[in-house]
Amino acid sequence: MVALWQALRETLQESIDRGGSAWELNLYGKKGGWDESFLLVGYREGQSCPVCGMAVVKVKTGSTSSYICPACQPLGNGV
Repeated sequence: MVALWQALRETLQESIDRGGSAWELNLYGKKGGWDESFLLVGYREGQSCPVCGMAVVKVKTGSTSSYICPACQPLGNGV
C-alpha cells in the first residue's frame, strides 16, 4: 500500500510540475505539459504493454473509458 501511495504522489507531483494535463486548461487558460506520453498504457489500445508485451485493451468505465493491460492489471472478470 505504501508503494501505491508513493507512486500516486510522484505522478501527481510530476503533473503539477508540468502545469497539469495537456487535455485540460489550467487556472491561466493554458494547457499543461503532462500528456499521454507519460502514461504506460493510456490511449494505447491494441499496442503492446511495455512491461509484458500483451495487447492493451480499452474498457468502458461509466461515461468514459480506461486502458489496461489484461495481464498486468487483471480485473478479475476475464478481461
